[in-house]
Amino acid sequence: EGDDGLVDQLSEPFEAVGRDSETPHALTATWIISFNQIQRQDALASDILSFASLLDRQAVPEKFIVDFCNKKSGEGVSTSKVTKALGTLKAFSFVSGAKDHAIDMHRLVQLVTRKWLENHGRLAQYVDQALDVLSYAYPHNVHENRHLCRDYLPHANALLRIKASDFQESNIWRPKLLHCISAYLTYVGRWKDAEQNASESIKLLEGRLGNYHPYTLSSINSLAMTYWNQGRWEEAEELWLKVLETEKMMLGEEHPDTLVTIHNLASTYQSQGRLKEAEDLQVMVLETRKRVLGEENHSTLTSMNNLASIYHRQSRWGEAEELKMRVIEI
Repeated sequence: EGDDGLVDQLSEPFEAVGRDSETPHALTATWIISFNQIQRQDALASDILSFASLLDRQAVPEKFIVDFCNKKSGEGVSTSKVTKALGTLKAFSFVSGAKDHAIDMHRLVQLVTRKWLENHGRLAQYVDQALDVLSYAYPHNVHENRHLCRDYLPHANALLRIKASDFQESNIWRPKLLHCISAYLTYVGRWKDAEQNASESIKLLEGRLGNYHPYTLSSINSLAMTYWNQGRWEEAEELWLKVLETEKMMLGEEHPDTLVTIHNLASTYQSQGRLKEAEDLQVMVLETRKRVLGEENHSTLTSMNNLASIYHRQSRWGEAEELKMRVIEI
């Protein structure tokens, strides 16, 4: 009777995928027998299945799995053990191999595995561990890693959609992952999606780290950038003024992060046609970068270009040309 009840419970998610009434129960009963056997024979394999079920079911990178195993053990797991565990899961047809060092999981296997974790009060534990893995694996340097960002996005989104009701997160893994996703979505021009992720990241970070933490400020910067890209200049200006005030206080006026924020604020003024205010800020940034970083630094050259653009809009052709020529010469 206990097993029958478990089969009924674990079969519940299948109602949403339009299967006939017998198939879910038969598959679930088989899953229970196989999963119990795997737990006895290879605990690492059952852990991997639990972890992978929280991600998108297609093309789960083996890198994620190795990172998960290493973080869970705390002392590292040999490649041979991970390979053996994956072999066990493939032998039971829980997962299959995919190209580019990845695995696939059948939709029904994913559903019943998640349901088992939920019923046994272990969903939150694995969600927490998965957030840890993906928040560190998701690239920060978007341009150089844009293909990885694209490939990892379905897994990050699948994980973030899961809310474990019995668990109150206190770490920064979820907001950190949201921030990384927002940066990538901004890069590919999905402004509204980027805005949503950045807003959620800020809300979580302010509650966990406070308003002045660098992570919080970085997410506010990301949100301001999404506003800027949508032409919402006043909202972007408001956020960058808030960040600038904090950075001046915490980092100083000549810190690279402070200068980036001043540059962004100047760009906002320029977009609004407030050219004199934009010019004053860009001149300040340029002079500081020349003194601190040198005239040939990439950031300094960027400031020269931006100031030249302002001069051009002010019809100061000679000054604009002079700056452009200096950039070309360097």
